[in-house]
Formats: sequence, structure tokens, C-alpha cells
Amino acid sequence: MKRAGILGAVTLIATVPLAAWADIPRPDAVFYGVVRIDGAPVSATDDLTLVARLEGRDTPIAVYRMGAQPTAGDRYVLWIPQAVQEDGKNPSPDSPRAGQVAKIFVRQGSAPELFVTDAVVPASGEVQQLDLSVSGAELAAQAVPDADPAGACGQGGGLCGAMGMISLGLTFCGLAQMKHRQIRRRRNQGRV
Repeated sequence: MKRAGILGAVTLIATVPLAAWADIPRPDAVFYGVVRIDGAPVSATDDLTLVARLEGRDTPIAVYRMGAQPTAGDRYVLWIPQAVQEDGKNPSPDSPRAGQVAKIFVRQGSAPELFVTDAVVPASGEVQQLDLSVSGAELAAQAVPDADPAGACGQGGGLCGAMGMISLGLTFCGLAQMKHRQIRRRRNQGRV
């Protein structure tokens, strides 16, 4: 019994400093809608990814791959995280703020992203419908040329499948690194 009590106390002591530097999450702002390519709606099974970035930042604030959320059906959903500082009032400098301009991009397969539109980030907890329209010719122009027209991907996905997984892995690594930097910065601010 003593051992469990000591373990609980150590766990509590170890987590309190982390909680002291954490921002307070607020409900996400949400963009959702239908994506149309040359007027035809994109389905959940299409290989299309939507990315939202704030002006002047390279790191995405939201990413959605069509079909990732089964309840969304043939619509996309971009959850824009929002948080306030420890005081509970001031917005976190690390999260998007209502009123900031987000740039919305689409990416088909492993092709580079194509800018679609600017959108104003809604307030925390607000949901905004934002239907998007993309030109098929512009998407095709973004496509990465196949080095081997006979089929570089091969039957099992080959290099193309690996590149898709690497892109997804790099996205998650970038998000984890961003969170790690936020925690480290908060720890340093607490020591100053």
C-alpha cells in the first residue's frame, strides 16, 4: 500500500509542472464542405488531402484526408485547434486565433499542394461551411510526372506507396515536434 501511495505522489508531482505550463484548450473552430473538381463533387474514396495554413507559417494548422472521418461522408472537415494561455483569457500565441486568415490547399495523391482559397478562421466552437471548387487542369498541372510510364509504382504500391507513407509520417513528426517545442518553451518561460 505504501508503494502505491509513493508511486501516486511521484506521478502527481511529475505531472503538475507540465500542467502549469500548458495552454487551456478551447473547442476547435471547424471548416467543412464539399470539394468539387470541374463541378463534380469529390467522394470520400478519392485520394485528396486538404491542408490549412496560417499566412506566414509553413506548418499546417489542420490536415484532412478525404474519407478519414467516416461520419463526414463525402465532405471534408478541418478542425482548427484553439487555446488560451494559463490566465484563461488571452489567446495562445501557438494556436490560430479567430479572425486570422487561413490559406486552404488541396493535394491530390503525392502531388504538390494547390492553393484554393483564403478563409477567415472562425471563433472557438464555431462551424463554417466552406465549399471548395478546383480546376482539374490545375490539379493535373501539379501532378508529379511518373519517371517510368510503364508503372513505377508496381503491383504492390512500390515507391509511390512508400512516398505516401513517408509524407504522412513527416506530417505527424512535424506536429509532434511542434508540440514538443511548445512544452519546452513553456517550461523555459516558467523558469525565467
